[in-house]
Amino acid sequence: MKLKFHKLDDLWREYRDERHFIQVKVYDKPSRFGINHGRVSKLWAMRDGRPVISYDRGWDIQPTTAEDGNLLTHILCCFE
Repeated sequence: MKLKFHKLDDLWREYRDERHFIQVKVYDKPSRFGINHGRVSKLWAMRDGRPVISYDRGWDIQPTTAEDGNLLTHILCCFE
C-alpha cells in the first residue's frame, strides 16, 4: 500500500482513498508522546466508514486485525 499524505498545515497531514480516511499530526522531532516515541502524536484512521485506529498521545483504539496493523506500519513508515 502506497500512502501519499497531503499537507493541511505545518503539523497536520491527511490521506483519503475509496476505503480510507486518515489524519495525522506530525512533529519535526520524535517525542515521548508520539507513537513508539516517534514523530506522530495524533492519528485517526477510518476504513470503510468505521474507525480502526485512534491515537491522541496515547491509544484510544489500537489496531485489532492484521490489516489494521499493516495500515499502522505503512502510516508510521511515511513519517520516520
